[in-house]
Amino acid sequence: MVYQFCIQHKVTFKYISNYRNLLTNLSGKSSIWSSGKFITIYPKDVHTFKKIIAKLYSLFTLHEIHKGIAILSDRRFKDSNVLFYRYGVITGPDTNIYKLNSKDVEYKDYVHSKYRLPEGLKEPFPNNIDDKKESKLLFKTIIPLKAVHSRASGSTFIALDKTNNQKFILKDSKPGFSEGGISAIASLKQEKQNLKKLAKFKFIPNYITSFKEDEDFLLCEQKMS
Repeated sequence: MVYQFCIQHKVTFKYISNYRNLLTNLSGKSSIWSSGKFITIYPKDVHTFKKIIAKLYSLFTLHEIHKGIAILSDRRFKDSNVLFYRYGVITGPDTNIYKLNSKDVEYKDYVHSKYRLPEGLKEPFPNNIDDKKESKLLFKTIIPLKAVHSRASGSTFIALDKTNNQKFILKDSKPGFSEGGISAIASLKQEKQNLKKLAKFKFIPNYITSFKEDEDFLLCEQKMS
């Protein structure tokens, strides 16, 4: 459907044509900037971008296509789970993002996973569902300090519990990603059960707690010294 849409509207795009590569992508093993992106569209300018993404949103709504993977490096369009966008480098070895109307480098693309726009470029869609969400525990009582392992399907951090000033291991799993028919969230929930079953062994980290933030499932376990 999106393929035909892009052909019809004469917009440049690319997609994953190899099934094995698609499975790797959906497992979260690809880079943070590519995981979850089955089709990537490259509008020629901001006006075209706004028009194309609005039409795709209407198309997906019409066909009730709602399930997708949250793209960590991109910004969600409105309340969609399948439409995300970002400002970045398209081709070539130069990964610099330059200041508008200047040759001065503002930052490098593909370094920080957080969505970002160059200074002076206004956010095209300033209101989406994520802007209205509030964290329950993260960055309030539970503070991630350092990433131990990062991948698109979920990351592992050394974290701090502000209620007791204790450090522990925090593991995150995100919806939509799966490997071998098992979702990232189901896999982390199974790890939770395993920790509880093996609690009598001293070489197994103790289970502390688990919780949900939005659609993510997070597991807190003992930091082994």
